[in-house]
Amino acid sequence: MPRSQEGLEWRDGARTVGLETQAVVASTPPSKLKKSYDVIVIGAGYAGLVAARDLSTVAGADVLLVEARDRIGGRTWTASVFGEELEMGGTWLHWQQPLVFAELHRYNLHKNIKPSNGMLKPEQIFYKPRDGEPYELSQEELYSRAERVANAFFSPDGHTSRDLMLYPYEPFRQPALWTKYDHLSIKV
Repeated sequence: MPRSQEGLEWRDGARTVGLETQAVVASTPPSKLKKSYDVIVIGAGYAGLVAARDLSTVAGADVLLVEARDRIGGRTWTASVFGEELEMGGTWLHWQQPLVFAELHRYNLHKNIKPSNGMLKPEQIFYKPRDGEPYELSQEELYSRAERVANAFFSPDGHTSRDLMLYPYEPFRQPALWTKYDHLSIKV
């Protein structure tokens, strides 16, 4: 299987640069390039691949697809590591993404979708304060801390995003209550 230059694999104390993936695609040799094209699509991620395909097949345009990486897929690609397929970018799909699902069906990839609950139950959870030693946390304490952070971040002063931005497609329409919190930032 071809190997991308992206990623590192550590096995038996040895480092290998790059991960095996079917997404590696050889560049077009310079001798096969034309002098001009109707359209140049920059980026062979999901949107670039679909745009290049549709422009060439539906519109009949002469398309040059340019990608900086040695593989296609953009942020969404699958690597083969230790005999397993690992999603290296966009991991989850939702049925409310009809355009993505249309592409999966077009290429008969919908049969490859693996259901996931997104998490494994941890055996042990450790926390290390900035200036302290690591210690074990219970799952309940972890969830309690995560909930406090999420509430502070996503619900300032107890307001939900729906409370603060009544018209999400017209963010400056009055009342624009979110502007009171626009100056806030997260700093590490």
